Amino acid sequence: MMRMSHDRESGALYFRLREGEVSETLELQAPGAYMDVDQDGNVVGLEFLSLEEFLFYIDSAKGEVAPPDQVEPEAYLEPTDRQAAIARDLFKEWMDYYWRSYLEQNRTMRHGE
Repeated sequence: MMRMSHDRESGALYFRLREGEVSETLELQAPGAYMDVDQDGNVVGLEFLSLEEFLFYIDSAKGEVAPPDQVEPEAYLEPTDRQAAIARDLFKEWMDYYWRSYLEQNRTMRHGE
């Protein structure tokens, strides 16, 4: 099902690998190279901002690239982004705990338990 497209105006190349809705675009290790994934981490497509960046990507992989079928988007986060994601998740867990405790306390007070 792979389809390829080229935007003449910007010079970008896009390789659509499978059907699916893109939920996140991850930056690859090469400049100007991106991977689109769906909400389950399935690789939907690859984008290169120019032919030169595509060639750089291929050359940096010794001339051949086999995109994975599925990835963990968190693995592509920069260390500071990864730390922010961990902090966000911890904050959410803390807020959920606080909210449950608050609701339980109010329930106990209303019912005189």
